[in-house]
Amino acid sequence: EETVFPAVAVHLNQATTDQHFIGGFIGNSTTEAGQVRIDEGWWSRYQVQIEAWSLNPDERRLLRRAFRDILVAGRDVLELLGLMELEVTWIDDEDFLPNNAPLYHTAAKLSYLSPDVIWSEGAPLREIVYPDDITSE
Repeated sequence: EETVFPAVAVHLNQATTDQHFIGGFIGNSTTEAGQVRIDEGWWSRYQVQIEAWSLNPDERRLLRRAFRDILVAGRDVLELLGLMELEVTWIDDEDFLPNNAPLYHTAAKLSYLSPDVIWSEGAPLREIVYPDDITSE
């Protein structure tokens, strides 16, 4: 009774590890300060659901379009964050029974691959010193 419409919610449905690499190494890069950044972890498959409820079907249609526009416009940002293989499924339904007013529902189910990483920084390797007296046994 106290809900303000339209209402929007985001749910994490599932997160599972998908791709592992030897030693957990994903990549490295050089920072602006000249440090070496090493990323370790794995890639995970995420399933997220964005849902909206409204009191009329026209508003639901506008909410669905707004979700779509945000995802399309933000695609470059999502890719910069490391999201890959984004798939979106749309679902609409109505709920007429248990409420005082009919509720119109739309949902976007997102599935994507994303890195789960930790990183460390250190000075780059400058020199490897080999001993002069290498002998074999």
